[in-house]
Amino acid sequence: MVIFFTLPPNDVPWPWVLVNQFNVDIASRCIVWTSNGRRIEIRTDSLGWRYLAEHARYVELVLLDSGVEKLFKRQNPPTDYPPEYERLWWSNVQRLTRIFGKERVWVTIPDYPDDYVEVWGKPHALWVDGKDNIERTVENIVHYWDRYCTRYELRCVVPIQGHYEAPESIRRSIKMLSDYGILREAEILGIANLCTTRKVSIIVKTARIARALLPDKWLHVFGPSLRAVRELITHVNSFDSAVPRSFSWLWLSTTGIPIEEAKKMKRSDIAIQWFVHYIRKLVGVINSFDTTAHTFPREAHRWSCKNTDECVQYFIDYLKTFASHRPRAQKTLFDYR
Repeated sequence: MVIFFTLPPNDVPWPWVLVNQFNVDIASRCIVWTSNGRRIEIRTDSLGWRYLAEHARYVELVLLDSGVEKLFKRQNPPTDYPPEYERLWWSNVQRLTRIFGKERVWVTIPDYPDDYVEVWGKPHALWVDGKDNIERTVENIVHYWDRYCTRYELRCVVPIQGHYEAPESIRRSIKMLSDYGILREAEILGIANLCTTRKVSIIVKTARIARALLPDKWLHVFGPSLRAVRELITHVNSFDSAVPRSFSWLWLSTTGIPIEEAKKMKRSDIAIQWFVHYIRKLVGVINSFDTTAHTFPREAHRWSCKNTDECVQYFIDYLKTFASHRPRAQKTLFDYR
């Protein structure tokens, strides 16, 4: 079984929800700190929190991402997390686990990316004081693992960092995690150096190395390109993407909706159209078929069901059926439990 985490439009229920540390705040707040003599400002919001609250009964798993994109994907990025980040991280973890339970919340340990090179305009912007992003990430993992993950029995996602478009570099990250004893205890590991590359060969090679070194672990991939998914899913157990939520007018042409017609539609309706289009593409990439069977439950030769709750539940059950079908997979979800 392969699980796809995302944050859909507000009106669309989804069983595997992707949120981050900056969009599950109950109220908006402004985080301000100084890095390298510059003032950095980030505003939190409740976008993810509102979605979870509205669709709680349909949610099976929540992946709480660390939000590195919002922090570090900028020119002249800060070299570290804001001082109050750890307090925000722990507050969000407590709130989500209190509502959904520890088993249903996967918490990502904050890491240091190396793959925003195009935005940074230079490589290795987060290499500091002779330490590369791999070493800094491992130090963070050890801190959070000892202070929170084991102490409070959390389901923490341990990020496997590497250098930009350098698949072999993750070997060092895995070796360091093994030396610190993290691999003996960690259940879920996430490949974290593939968020920006669109090179399928790089993505697949990195996943193959990780699977070869971690044959008995649950492997997650953060933000892989859709083009790589077909080959990727034979090596990993889950992946995520924020693209289905990130509707843009630039992508409107891919939905087939004429621009003039779209301008007359509500923003929420357009977002749903884009989301459905993306999921259809994803299904097509993985299993190469299309169907409308997921849209309505009905008995043979009878009218389709009009009850909204039943339709939603049927859609989610259909997703699970699709997700459990991996034609070339060597192992399933249950082999890693």
